[in-house]
This record gives sequence, structure tokens and C-alpha cells, in this order.
Amino acid sequence: MPMVADDTWALHQRALALLNRMADHPDTGIAFKKMAKKVDGTLQFADLDMAEKIQAPIAEKLTAAEKRLAALEEERQAEKAAREQEKTLAGLKDEVAAAAKKFGLSDEGREKMTLRMQEKGNIDAEAAAAWVAAQQPKAKPASGTGAFAPTALNPWGAAKKDDAFELLHTNPEDWMTQEVEKIMAESDMAA
Repeated sequence: MPMVADDTWALHQRALALLNRMADHPDTGIAFKKMAKKVDGTLQFADLDMAEKIQAPIAEKLTAAEKRLAALEEERQAEKAAREQEKTLAGLKDEVAAAAKKFGLSDEGREKMTLRMQEKGNIDAEAAAAWVAAQQPKAKPASGTGAFAPTALNPWGAAKKDDAFELLHTNPEDWMTQEVEKIMAESDMAA
């Protein structure tokens, strides 16, 4: 057997002591043993092997629990997003209905309004309703004989002389008496 120089032997002893201290260190010992085992798979550390056997099923359960938790969190986020979207959509529907009512739009006008909002990517319902209302043909003013209101008013002959109402303007009490007598004569109350 070859002889080893004293200084080399001392170096080996210090290296061995350092390795033992590293393996037994409370903070870094486990990590050191895992690295050493990774480098040389033939190394065996009784405490590390026992810890790995005990921790393996716990680690599997922990991994499964983390996956379930992540799935639940993802489901919760999806539900929250769906509720927010539903709330936003309900608010938008209310805005569309209010704007359509404000501008007097029909169902067809409301459809044009929503199409305009989609085309422009703008959710301002009132602006879209105003645009649709501006596109509607303007109503022509009523005129001629088919008008819904008289063109010249002459109530009780006030604007233009009317002989039927002359007594009303000169002696209102006599006119009232005359009119009441006419009404009584025409009705059954006179009998």
C-alpha cells in the first residue's frame, strides 16, 4: 500500500471533516445530501432515505390538494367573471332601453342602435340612439284640408263677426237665458 504524505493526509482529513459537517448541518445538510446523491447515485444516507420514504405520500397528497385548490380558484374566478359580465350586460341593456325610450326609437331603431354600437366599438347607448334618431326621416308638417286642427279659430265670434254670437258680446246674460231655453226645449226636461 502506497504511503501518503502527511500534508496530503491532513488535507484529506480536513476535506472529510468538512463533508461531514456539511452533511450534518441543520440548515443545509438535507440539501447537501440530495446534491451528493444526485451526483453519485450509489451514495446512501439513512436519514435522507427515511425522510424521502415518509415525505413521498405526503408530497403526493399535497400536490393533489394544490391541484384541487388551483382548480377551485380557477372556477371561482370564472364564476366571478361571469357575474361581472352579467352585471355589465344588464346595465348595458338598461342603458339601451333608456336611450331608445328617450329618443322614441322603435324596435327597428333599437336594432340599428345596437348595430351602430357594435360597429363603432362604443358602448355609449345614448350617442348611438341620437345617431339613429338623426338618421330617421323628418315628419312633414300637417297642412291642407286633411290637417288635424283648424287653421283659423273663431271661438264665439271673437275673431270675426258672427251673427249667431252677437248677443253674447252685447248682453251675455240674455244670451245665456236664450241658450238655456233652447237646451231645455230640446231635452226631455221641458216636459
